[in-house]
Amino acid sequence: MPIVVHGGAGDDPEDGRAARRAGVERAADAGAAVLERGGSALDAVAAAVVVLEDDPCFNAGLGSVLTEDGGVEMDASIMDGERLRAGAVAAVRGVPNPIHAAVRRRSPCVGALRRRPNRPRPIVVTPTASSVPATT
Repeated sequence: MPIVVHGGAGDDPEDGRAARRAGVERAADAGAAVLERGGSALDAVAAAVVVLEDDPCFNAGLGSVLTEDGGVEMDASIMDGERLRAGAVAAVRGVPNPIHAAVRRRSPCVGALRRRPNRPRPIVVTPTASSVPATT
């Protein structure tokens, strides 16, 4: 079964390109291994994302870009289209693999990302009725 992993958008300078390509290939291999063992597509995606989060070449997990105050805040989301369940976390700190937290928060998809009037930052609305201001 084919699996596709995208390592991000933006510039792709020659310096570091081989390392980024190897990281994407490791992520695809991790996801494919889950599928080969009979795991779900959702578990395969999570396994691939963990590899990217653990690789400093990518703007995820270990390689996250720092905030203005020098900290690391990460977001992650995942959706199971077959069961119409999704999970997400935003602006989390001190979590090595935020995708694991997103997987644990999966619930029926009735949430939305919307903007409040007179508020420049988006608000994440989840089925549990919690609203968390997202940092930009």
